[in-house]
Amino acid sequence: MITARGAVTNLKKPAFSLAFSSPSLDVADIGLRHPKRPVQLKNVSGNVTFKGSDLQITSMIFHFNDSILNVKGLVADINNPKIDITLASPYLDLHDMLLLTQLESTQKTKQSPTKVSLKADLNIDSGKIDKFTYRKLNTTLMLEANILYLEALECNVLGGKVSGKSRMDFADIEAPRYQFNFKMDKLSLEQCFQLFDTKGKMITGSLSAQGDLTAKGDNAADLKRTALGNVQIQMQQGTLKQFATLSKILSILNVSQLLKFQLPDMSRGGMPYDKITATLSFKDGTVSSKDLFVKSNAMNISAIGNLDMVKGEIFQTNVGVQLFQSVDKLVSLIPVVGWILTDKNRGFMTAYFEVKGNVDDPVVTAIPFKAMGRGVFDIFKNVFQLPAKVFTDTGEVFLGR
Repeated sequence: MITARGAVTNLKKPAFSLAFSSPSLDVADIGLRHPKRPVQLKNVSGNVTFKGSDLQITSMIFHFNDSILNVKGLVADINNPKIDITLASPYLDLHDMLLLTQLESTQKTKQSPTKVSLKADLNIDSGKIDKFTYRKLNTTLMLEANILYLEALECNVLGGKVSGKSRMDFADIEAPRYQFNFKMDKLSLEQCFQLFDTKGKMITGSLSAQGDLTAKGDNAADLKRTALGNVQIQMQQGTLKQFATLSKILSILNVSQLLKFQLPDMSRGGMPYDKITATLSFKDGTVSSKDLFVKSNAMNISAIGNLDMVKGEIFQTNVGVQLFQSVDKLVSLIPVVGWILTDKNRGFMTAYFEVKGNVDDPVVTAIPFKAMGRGVFDIFKNVFQLPAKVFTDTGEVFLGR
């Protein structure tokens, strides 16, 4: 049911002006269809002008599922739509928006149905992306030949801010391609971990990151397998929890009976940290880093290694742990030789480990620094600011001898 009133001007080249409303409108009644499902618009009202094959939208408001859209702009050539609009909304589920961008013309021709060409400036007060809410989303969305672009994206999501641009190619429905250039500022890690299949909140605090990523596929496993790019991350003021690797390292370092020193309990409160930084490289299902660094009051931790994201396995990974002043005076009591270093003032204690195996239950082994390659130890040397004499006078450096 449609209620309308309007006027016709210039009968030789008619222009139709309409003000209309409808409690429910099937898009097939206006010459459009979705390839997989019917699309019903609710509470539709608007003011439009038809001139030739063009549609000028002065205003059009409608509800689609939970979304509310207010549209202004031009639809050029209604039979082969080229849409240039401004879209404002108090609430928009981006899944609903994606369904609308997939509408096709129902015009019967010998050729395949014409795809919609779309350019839309979006200004959204709040909404949802999958199961995550967002606020103040502003971007320019463009759809051309099954490729969806988001330009100059800005929004508040996951407790922080996200900006960037993306390209999503849906030409292959079975394996869409994604490209992202992004910057994230102080996102809540507690909320971010809802993105992954994790049993608990492994890290708390805030996350900032920037980088470029590409991936292909229609499921999480395919996206992990095909991810390619680099991301710089920084986490601040949080707690590390339920990390099997760190728990096993702390178990090896559990010298509290000798040193009267309480190491963090990973099974309870976890280990508070001040900052975590890393550059992550993604390729062929593997994420690797040569500069992961954790700074905390109890210790500093650095890691160089690789993680198979598909299998969930760690390989070719070395971890350095630098304990602080709390244990320096009694460091010589530790009955392990060859993997502990102190400077002449006993300013630090550093231990090295090799990690491999399943990420939930890795094998962690303490190793002497000389068992590592020179390039790997050079990285640890720079991170921990170890003295040069480590290489020239190990007798004096090891345990102060």
